[in-house]
Amino acid sequence: MKQLACGFALLLVLAGCGGETSGSRSVSASGFSPLNAPFHYEGWLLQTDNSNVTRWVSFGKFNADAQGNLVKLTGGPFEIESYGPNRGSTTYAKISIENSQVNSSPSASTLLAGPVTLGESPLSAMDVQAFGTNFVGATGTFRLETPTASPVNTNGLSGAWFRNSALGASLNLPTLPSGWRYQAWATIGTVTVSMGRFTTVTGADSANPYKGSGVAPLVPGEDFLAAAPGGLTFPMTGSTTPTSLIGQPIFVTVEAEPDPAATPSQYVIVRGVAAPGATVGSSVVMSNQASGQFPTFSLTVF
Repeated sequence: MKQLACGFALLLVLAGCGGETSGSRSVSASGFSPLNAPFHYEGWLLQTDNSNVTRWVSFGKFNADAQGNLVKLTGGPFEIESYGPNRGSTTYAKISIENSQVNSSPSASTLLAGPVTLGESPLSAMDVQAFGTNFVGATGTFRLETPTASPVNTNGLSGAWFRNSALGASLNLPTLPSGWRYQAWATIGTVTVSMGRFTTVTGADSANPYKGSGVAPLVPGEDFLAAAPGGLTFPMTGSTTPTSLIGQPIFVTVEAEPDPAATPSQYVIVRGVAAPGATVGSSVVMSNQASGQFPTFSLTVF
């Protein structure tokens, strides 16, 4: 291998800078969840050509099966589909979430990234070209209340808002890069319901379809007072099941933008459950769930 003359060859066992040389084609990956079509994952290599133009080159589109194995979009185990024309000049790699099979560059929804070096090159959510954080410092609380009810706090255990007792924002979350949004969720009985998408904790979220007739606070949250989806009854009262948000998980995820599913992603950041005895106005502390939520992906360069 002419590693000293022209850099190292990528991917995964290649030789020289000239003609194609076959070798082992494998990656190490875990923790990927299936994406609904047309969404899929795609791997990219940052390469510089002979004209000194740097661009991202795809090394393959893939998804995950129910067991978490990487699979080609046409079926079968995923293999590296292309090394790109300038593999010896590769300096970086990333995994993105895509919603079109016709694309010449990565979407903004970069999940994992990292520099490519000799040996094993792990890609990480913490890389600056991905999220730049592992989210383990994120914290939050939510407050049981129904500010959009009339009168305010009627059926007050049927709402959860991310604000504190001083009515200020109560989530502490890293700023997301382009291509991603936070989304809050409530699992009520066996039904998981969106509480809205947002990029800032100090403004209104994307929607409040279940709220009452009053004005919603300028923080993320939801009152579950009207227009209940199938399987639920709003507001939650002593005559419904469940009777309130007590005991029902409230959590915040990171979601790609646009969203590949109407259900929560695997990337749960904070989660909390109001304990028995909680009352209207109670603040519920949320625990950090980020550790181990993001997948791993490594390239091996020889």
